[in-house]
Amino acid sequence: MRILFGLFAFCMAIAYATQDAAAETCVKDAWYPGSYNLCVSSVLPPQGKNTYGPGHLSFQREGGAAWCEGVKGNGVGQTISFQFLEGAQKVSSFDLLNGYQKSDKHFRTNGRIRRVALSSNKGPLGVFDVHDVKYTSIDFPEGRYKWLKLEVLSVYPGTKYQDVCITGLAPM
Repeated sequence: MRILFGLFAFCMAIAYATQDAAAETCVKDAWYPGSYNLCVSSVLPPQGKNTYGPGHLSFQREGGAAWCEGVKGNGVGQTISFQFLEGAQKVSSFDLLNGYQKSDKHFRTNGRIRRVALSSNKGPLGVFDVHDVKYTSIDFPEGRYKWLKLEVLSVYPGTKYQDVCITGLAPM
């Protein structure tokens, strides 16, 4: 019986890990000096003609689009990760276009990130507060990283929607 329970627990752990990994949505993107896979833990389903996938996080895109998380609640716990495809890259900050910047109304009515935890292949890099402004930078210890992950810890609530949105995020 103990062996069966152990086997069941092992299978459930694998199923949970597989489900979690499959839930991420990824796109390949580029920035100087290389390219990376950009993955998010959830995506808001399309609303009419508007989509909210991770491809909207690129500073190279135009047109008032944004990534918006797609879970119930205010987006706390959602993640954005960068996996550098050409080996470890020298990075020391993220440039951030916080909120949905399609218009001032969209910015106010949707949530914005307030506090994030940043981790890397080298371990935790810290917890960072983000001002409630449209453009800012998140500075962290400079290093050569293979991957970076940002986790939403708290948000500035939107006046109408709970969704947390980001118009642009780029490693620098």
